[in-house]
Amino acid sequence: MPMRNDAPGSPGLARRRWLLLGIGIGVAMVAAMFALPRIPQDPGYHNFADTRPWLGIPNFLDVASNLPFLVVGLLGLILVFPLLGHATWHAYKAVR
Repeated sequence: MPMRNDAPGSPGLARRRWLLLGIGIGVAMVAAMFALPRIPQDPGYHNFADTRPWLGIPNFLDVASNLPFLVVGLLGLILVFPLLGHATWHAYKAVR
């Protein structure tokens, strides 16, 4: 007789428990956020090194300095996803 999806030890029950745990942690974090006082921010924090606008973008060089991180991240994703291949996807589906 096949196991029901909610039977003890079934993958469906374990997945439901993880989902409920994640939701519970999220609700606790939001409750803590509203219950605790604000953390003061130093006004000097927003004094960026380059305040010149360019192409309508304020603090352009501070913003543009993050573009290499975007490029490296995208290259990493492009290089890693083909390595995972179909075998990983089929193994994942078999476990579910």
